[in-house]
Amino acid sequence: MVARIVYPLFGAAIAAALGLASMPAWAGYDEGLTARQRGDFAGAIKEWTAAAEAGDARAQFGLGAMYRNGEGVPPDPAVAANWYRKAALQGFAQAQYSLGALYQNGVGVAKDDAVAASWYSEAARQGHAQAQYSLAVMYQIGAGVKADLVEAFAWLSLAALQGQTGAAAALGRVAIQLTPEQQTAAERKGEDYGERFKAKP
Repeated sequence: MVARIVYPLFGAAIAAALGLASMPAWAGYDEGLTARQRGDFAGAIKEWTAAAEAGDARAQFGLGAMYRNGEGVPPDPAVAANWYRKAALQGFAQAQYSLGALYQNGVGVAKDDAVAASWYSEAARQGHAQAQYSLAVMYQIGAGVKADLVEAFAWLSLAALQGQTGAAAALGRVAIQLTPEQQTAAERKGEDYGERFKAKP
C-alpha cells in the first residue's frame, strides 16, 4: 500500500530548495523569502505573487507550498496545484515531486497515478531522492506504471544512496522477490541510475 504523502511546512529543506543559486534573480523573490522567514506570510504572499506571475519558478513553488499548507491564506490545494504546475513545467524538481504527490493522493486535482508517476519520474531524474523513492514504490505495486521490480530496485538503490528514509528497508523487501537474473539486472541498472540521476552537489 502506498504511504500517504506528508506535505511539510517550510523548513530548512524547503528553504534550500527555494534558494537554489542556479536560478535567475527576480525582483521580489528575495524579499518574499525574507518575509516568510520572519513569519510575515502576507508579505511573502504579496512579493512571491508578483515574482511568480513574472515567471520565477522558486516563487511559484513557494506560493504553492503556502497555499497547500495554509500559511497566510486558507489552505487551497487546487491553487497550490496550479502554482506547482507552473514551476514544474520550468523543471523545478521540488515542484515536480509535490505536484506528483497531489495527483497520487487526489488532493486539489483528480487522482491519477499515471500522471503522478510521470511527475515523480521528472523529479527523480533530476536527483530528487523522495521522488525516486515514490516512483520506486509505484513500480513495486504497479500504480500508474506497469509493475517492474527491477525498476523499483534501481530507483530504491539510488534513493537509499542519497539517504532517503525508508528506502533501504524497502530495497530489502524488493530484493527478496527477485530471481538471480533479475537481481543482476537490477544491480546493473541501479549503478547506471546512480551515475546518471544522483543529485548534483
